[in-house]
Amino acid sequence: MSRLPSGWRAGILSDVVSFVRNGIFARRPTDEPDGVPILRISAVRDGKLDLSARKYVTGLDAATTSKYAIKPDDLLFARYNGSRDLVGRCARVPDHDEVIVHPDKLIRVVPRGDKIDSRFLALLAETQEVRRFIEPRIKTTAGQSGITGKDIREIPVCYPHIAEQRRVVDILEDHLSRLNAATTTLDVLSSRVTALRWSVLASEFAELTATNWPTCSVESLVPRDRKIAYGVLVPGPDVPGGIPMVRVGDIRDGAVDAPNLKRIAPGIDAKFPRTRLRGGEVLLSVVGTIGRTAVAPTSLSGANVARAVAVIPTRDDVSPYYVSYALQAPANQRQLLNSAHEVARKTLNLEDVRRIGLPIPSRCQQDRIVARIDAVLAELGRIKAAAATGNRRSEGLRRALLDAAFSGRLTGRASDMDMVEEMAGV
Repeated sequence: MSRLPSGWRAGILSDVVSFVRNGIFARRPTDEPDGVPILRISAVRDGKLDLSARKYVTGLDAATTSKYAIKPDDLLFARYNGSRDLVGRCARVPDHDEVIVHPDKLIRVVPRGDKIDSRFLALLAETQEVRRFIEPRIKTTAGQSGITGKDIREIPVCYPHIAEQRRVVDILEDHLSRLNAATTTLDVLSSRVTALRWSVLASEFAELTATNWPTCSVESLVPRDRKIAYGVLVPGPDVPGGIPMVRVGDIRDGAVDAPNLKRIAPGIDAKFPRTRLRGGEVLLSVVGTIGRTAVAPTSLSGANVARAVAVIPTRDDVSPYYVSYALQAPANQRQLLNSAHEVARKTLNLEDVRRIGLPIPSRCQQDRIVARIDAVLAELGRIKAAAATGNRRSEGLRRALLDAAFSGRLTGRASDMDMVEEMAGV
């Protein structure tokens, strides 16, 4: 911070804590409640500690258990994680009566109560300034990102006297509680939109089944001169200006996220089985996250797909959009998942895809069904987009609130939010 508020002090985290310590390495913790509870690394999320995210470890003596047991008001920082963004995130230990130890992938920090309030320090750790300090110090090895105890000790902190810290926290938590309530409402709205999407698809295709339309295998819907196929085995590195590559993560809500596709170098797919897309073909995820579908837009003609995606061409008398929606119907999603095999990950073989049975009415009826579903899903999409915008606004306000609090600008008056909105640019 370039300019400290009056009466505030600047230093580093080690100035205001008793110690910083890595947790215990537990070789084979289990889910069986036999032994001492040990937190999972996933216990630290969104600034909160989930004490139910645990396993159990046996063979710990009393001294070791005591050394690594967490106490109320301790802080836990994520030391390692597969996701870089989660490294260095912090949560405060809430009140609890159990003996719970922390693993080596979490760092325990014990604040000095005479110098700093643990709630104040936990919220300070969420600020953009602290994140900017942590980010360049994160190292990645073998797919795991991590930070050291030394880095945690050197986190910059600024703080007033204890009474002022508690006043700041009270004001900040009051504002944040309202933001959290709004975020919860938006999350519920998004969940309801997802449920309604499933309900619409279920209703349309249940009605078709009830009227006894003939069921055809997916294989029978493919033109005679074409076939269902996987994409390339190895996507390769991202090459600006290369061939667009559709992967499972690019298929969302029945559409392809075309603007954000990675690209592969021309020719890199020559050694592997491949599928060059044609506009109007159906895409189906068959590895990992099974059952995502979309129709390839004309703009992606000539693009490639990853091995985890199957491409399904359709005859002229079969709407690819109808097939995509039919595959998304809950009953067919269950069929896809039940047909998948457990290899390294859930995998759906092409033979399984070919055998899937779908009710196939006339092309005119298919088009009417697609039009009805399109209309409802477009409205649901607008609601979901509005919820996403609200969440982005809420996150921006949260960051601005934290920055205002730790620069001494929160007063506890209604005008605080006007200042915060201006800071957040919302």
